Amino acid sequence: MAAANNCQYIRFARIFDLVGPASETAILDKSLYLEKAAHYRKLIQTRVPEGFDVVDAIANDINTNKTYTGYKKFLISEREERPGRSRSQMERENADIAKKMVTRGKVSKTTPKRREEKRRDTHPYRVT
Repeated sequence: MAAANNCQYIRFARIFDLVGPASETAILDKSLYLEKAAHYRKLIQTRVPEGFDVVDAIANDINTNKTYTGYKKFLISEREERPGRSRSQMERENADIAKKMVTRGKVSKTTPKRREEKRRDTHPYRVT
């Protein structure tokens, strides 16, 4: 994908590279990816750095705060209104999702990689 778009400084790592050698698979096709990726993503997400508190990070780190605020704005524009939900309920849901996204980003940044290249997936893969 990076080569197809002439992005010479972007490199991707397989999600399996982030999980570790116990999860290696020689053949990765679309069906195997769809079958295993959610499980591997959950394994990665359990690696939250010790002592990391997303609420504290949002309150005390300007970069994390700006990222969190950006995620919330993005979610407002991307999530459709749901019947029976008030605006404040939707805002709370968006805030919770944005906090999870910040935490996933922190996990991704601190996950040991076998290669220098990395791709940060903050959203679960959806099959449409």
